[in-house]
Amino acid sequence: MRRVQLGTFLLDAARRNGHPVVSVFRLKRKYRRLIPAAVKRLEALKGKEYDFLFMPENDAYYCSELVQTVFGGYDGVPLFPSAPMSFADKSTGETAPFWTEYFQKRNAAVPEGVPGTNPGDLSKSNKLKAVFRYF
Repeated sequence: MRRVQLGTFLLDAARRNGHPVVSVFRLKRKYRRLIPAAVKRLEALKGKEYDFLFMPENDAYYCSELVQTVFGGYDGVPLFPSAPMSFADKSTGETAPFWTEYFQKRNAAVPEGVPGTNPGDLSKSNKLKAVFRYF
C-alpha cells in the first residue's frame, strides 16, 4: 500500500469517453468518529502489498478489503461486513472467462464463495453517502 496524489490516482483510473470513472463517498455523520482510529490503522499498514488474489488474512490488502479492515467495527458489529465473493457471469452462472484467466495467470484458485468485499458492495452501504462522481 502506498499513498498517491489525487491527480495521479485520477490519471490511472478506468476511463469512459476519456474521463476518469471514480465515485467519492463519505461516511455518514454517525460514523465519522471512527475516522481517527481508521487513519491510525491505515498508517500501520503502509507498505503492505496489494492483494491480487483477494484472499482474507494473508497480510496483503485489496482496495475494499483495506477500507473494511481499517474501519473495523461499530458497537461490536463490522462496519462493512463480508459477503461471499462471486466471480461468476450472471447470465451463465459460470466463472467469468476474465476471472478464470486472471487467476490461472497467478496459479491460484478462484476464491468463489470466500468471504470478502468489493467496491460495488461498499458503495451500497447505508453507512456511506455518495458526494461526487467523476465521469
